[in-house]
Amino acid sequence: TCHILDGNFLIADTDEAPFSIAEMLKDQKMMIFFNEPFKVEFALCVIIKSGTMRIMHNLKDYSLMKDDGFVVMPGDFAQCLDISPDCRLLVVAFSDSYYAPISNGGELNTFMSFFRRHPKASLEKEYAEDLIYVIDILKRRIEDPERIDKKDIVRGYIYALCHDSLDKIYSAQNEPLQQNRGEEIFARFSEQLSKNYITEHHIKFYAGKMCISPKHLSETVKAVSGRSAKEWIQDYLLLEAKALLQSHRYSVQEISWRLNFANQSFFGTWFKKAAGMSPRQYMDRFK
Repeated sequence: TCHILDGNFLIADTDEAPFSIAEMLKDQKMMIFFNEPFKVEFALCVIIKSGTMRIMHNLKDYSLMKDDGFVVMPGDFAQCLDISPDCRLLVVAFSDSYYAPISNGGELNTFMSFFRRHPKASLEKEYAEDLIYVIDILKRRIEDPERIDKKDIVRGYIYALCHDSLDKIYSAQNEPLQQNRGEEIFARFSEQLSKNYITEHHIKFYAGKMCISPKHLSETVKAVSGRSAKEWIQDYLLLEAKALLQSHRYSVQEISWRLNFANQSFFGTWFKKAAGMSPRQYMDRFK
């Protein structure tokens, strides 16, 4: 059941649904949401009330349980890998129009950078209850027919929740003050990859940006992450290709141009090898 404000803010709570997740999972039409990754175009926050869930976030797997929170920022890739039949969850999603006033200046970059590095947080029971309580207040404000300034009210709550969550989660993180050389190289590679993967498909480019040899970069990334630099590039590129095909906004030809492939034929051959089907077949799944 959803509480929606002007198409740009949403709260969904399984506790209010007329059916359970176990019943939902019986619907084969829903299974596509578990089989395919999506590029998220809004901020998405999930709080697990009971049960378990597995999420892929930017090619990393996370396991969630009761009182865990998870944040996906705009532009991130996410996929629900698994969800237990007894899972109960609360979802808040909103577009960038609800970031204000934090969208002014560099404050938004701080939030996005932090939550991309720390999408999962294990919340103290009392704090999780506080979050759910505030979100319940937001539901009532949205549904109140007498309020005309709902958007400003909701934006104020979002601003407060973002600051409160950032402070709470940041204090609970135990990041090492110093990374070893391999971890530092992988972190720099990940940063460059997130900025350039759409147009730059070769290890040589990233090694050049970091002033190290392609061989050293590849060996280091493999040692730290278990996945080669080439695999990271290909996987990010495949996620972007799938997101563009899902959107139905562009033709296969236009997508091949956007992703900097030499031509549509080369893109089609690459995609079929990586995804097991042609771009057109994949696009048709999302009609």
